[in-house]
Amino acid sequence: MTYRVFFSDRKDFLYVLAASKGLNRPEILKRAQLLVLGGLAQYGRTHGMIIVNRDGVGFETGLIRVPSHSPQALAVGEKLFGHLRMMNGSVRLLPEDGWPARP
Repeated sequence: MTYRVFFSDRKDFLYVLAASKGLNRPEILKRAQLLVLGGLAQYGRTHGMIIVNRDGVGFETGLIRVPSHSPQALAVGEKLFGHLRMMNGSVRLLPEDGWPARP
């Protein structure tokens, strides 16, 4: 399973995007829960969304809100996200002159 975190303009919201291969649905759901709870704890956020690509078959999504972070979530967050480096930048989804792009 591969995963990445994206931050929202909302200071309390976190997105976790993941892709899985060769895992059954119950295992994907278990890992998704750990990823989003750990990410929220690691980055001090209270609201989050996870989107997991299930080996090209479909997607699992989830929204969560936590009032506080448990010691277990903090430990998971450090293990899963503590080694990741941070990058900051803008992402442009549409061409400057609108959609569709003109030749």
